[in-house]
Amino acid sequence: MLKKYMKFIAILSVPATLIACGGSSSNPSGSSGYDNNTLVGSWIGVPVGQDITTFTPKNFTMVNNSAGEVSEFNGIHFDSPAGTYNVFTTDGTLAMELNQGVDTFYGAGQLTSSTFGGITIEGSEFAIAKVTNIGYLEDTWTGTIIDNGADNADAADDTSYDVTVTIDSSGQITSFTGRNGDVLPFTNVSGRMYCQEMDITGVPAGVSAGTAITDASNAFSDIVFSGVCSPVHMEGTFAYDDGGDNDPDGTWTLLKPI
Repeated sequence: MLKKYMKFIAILSVPATLIACGGSSSNPSGSSGYDNNTLVGSWIGVPVGQDITTFTPKNFTMVNNSAGEVSEFNGIHFDSPAGTYNVFTTDGTLAMELNQGVDTFYGAGQLTSSTFGGITIEGSEFAIAKVTNIGYLEDTWTGTIIDNGADNADAADDTSYDVTVTIDSSGQITSFTGRNGDVLPFTNVSGRMYCQEMDITGVPAGVSAGTAITDASNAFSDIVFSGVCSPVHMEGTFAYDDGGDNDPDGTWTLLKPI
């Protein structure tokens, strides 16, 4: 089982016609046709055979470079770079090592196309898909975060925060503000949110994942989300860097202006 702090974000459903997903099992030319360059870019992972709107196990995003590094892995307190990977050219299998401080997580998997595959990390199986439109969620979204108070000593049960979240053309979260002054707004924020179609049984037409990293000194320093969406609506549950085990920590809803 992955650690509590190995947290990942949002699962969002979108019409399949809006985002293309390469789930074909056909291989490019060559021995297997795959190498480390195949895995370069932004990818989303979704748990297989699980309720993907929950946090056990968790969905994730990763950004890989041509040097065989996992340069970013969306979770709490992962190293930078977050780890390494290797795609074996003979058969398209892959190996991955992820570092989170003193903890190391190992993964092994198989590419089935240049944009799709699977990986098992610490006993949890994930389908992975390459993000074909990293800026799909670009816009300013408004809504609410409702903290259930299960792990956060700074919030009473069902404390509601009105929030505005801006995502740019590269999928980066560029601002995260709200009207409840005791926690929000954050003056510095980073993180990503992606959306990608994944045509596998039991998974909505589209999924999204990422995390918001803020300058808060409390539990809201790292926030991860899971939920469903349309092109103008997202909702679901969230968890944050609280050290507790009562995930999810609340619910969230975001709307995109029409």
